[in-house]
Amino acid sequence: AAGAAGQGTGLAFRITEAGFRLNIPRMFAALTLISLTGIAIYALFTLLSNLFLGRWHDSARARER
Repeated sequence: AAGAAGQGTGLAFRITEAGFRLNIPRMFAALTLISLTGIAIYALFTLLSNLFLGRWHDSARARER
């Protein structure tokens, strides 16, 4: 079946499982971890974007003038 790979793993599964079992501390720990991971990935791609594409972006050109 489509989407069956990794069905019982991952942070989203842990959040759902903890919610069903009413394990609120574990649910919020997984939610915090997945949120921090998203913020870290966003920050990494923002940094890479500024390093590699910053000179060609219109906002960077406006700052140079």
